[in-house]
Amino acid sequence: MSKKRLYSIGIKLLIAILFCWSIIWQIFHKEKLTEAWTTLQNEWQNANKFYLIAALILMLLNWSIEALKWKLLIKKMQPITFWQSLKGVWCGVTVGTFTPNRVGEFGGRIIYLQNHQRIKGIVVTLIGSFGQIIVTLTTGIAAAYIFILRYLNLKLIREHETLLLKSTLLISIVLLITFILLIYFNLNLIENLIQRIPILRKTKKYFAIVSTFGYLDLTKLLLLSYIRFAVFTVQYYLLLRFFGIQSAFITSIFFIALVFFVQTIIPTFTITELGVRGKISTFFFSYILPASANFGIVYASSCLWVINLILPAIFGAIFLLRKKIEE
Repeated sequence: MSKKRLYSIGIKLLIAILFCWSIIWQIFHKEKLTEAWTTLQNEWQNANKFYLIAALILMLLNWSIEALKWKLLIKKMQPITFWQSLKGVWCGVTVGTFTPNRVGEFGGRIIYLQNHQRIKGIVVTLIGSFGQIIVTLTTGIAAAYIFILRYLNLKLIREHETLLLKSTLLISIVLLITFILLIYFNLNLIENLIQRIPILRKTKKYFAIVSTFGYLDLTKLLLLSYIRFAVFTVQYYLLLRFFGIQSAFITSIFFIALVFFVQTIIPTFTITELGVRGKISTFFFSYILPASANFGIVYASSCLWVINLILPAIFGAIFLLRKKIEE
């Protein structure tokens, strides 16, 4: 057996071991996950099972949109089929389970690319991730503004001071969102920046692909990112309903956007992410729901974590073990 073949098998076994360890650690060290499973079984006996089925179906739509995004991203360098793209995305989820903020997803995806295209593959994957982060940030910042005004009850002694504060916040948010979008639609500036930094000039050939994405390409990717955001936001709402949380749809969507926003800006490992998700969710929803709803909120968060990350990661692990990394 060649060294290359042994290297390939070793990497895949290491990834499989780390993935299994991260999942087992989560299951046996997070008692709320086992409690959520028991509650899920109980709720399944009720009339709420439609919500869980719908959330599972939307998982396929969620990752299909992501696969379509990645297919569009790499078509300029290596056309692949939708099925290859989906397998690559799921392999990325597998590798991302044991890396900070799932940065390992980049490495998992590029195994479906040719060797000489893999570094460029990481670059274009970063573009797609940046687009998704922009969606979370823009919706989250808007939600945070509403939350501050409506739920934190900002009132100063003089009415005109309160108005000034609100206006300042609004202008700051609009400018911040505008700045973020300007960066996104002017990614070619990255290539120019690299050219100015001597130590990075050797990497310019990999970043040159950034300038091939025009406004139309970036707009399509951003639109798909907003659609995907809407999908997993609705998933969260459906799971809240499944676990018996009664809350108005629009209000729930607003708080879910806020939860996703805070989750994005807090660095986590997937193995500790579940606990962080639950704490953030219960904190914000406590403004509109009684304390008795906390368990349902945590269970919904846990279930969303399993549906959107663990199930795809299991599929990805299967594809990864069957894939020849050296190809």
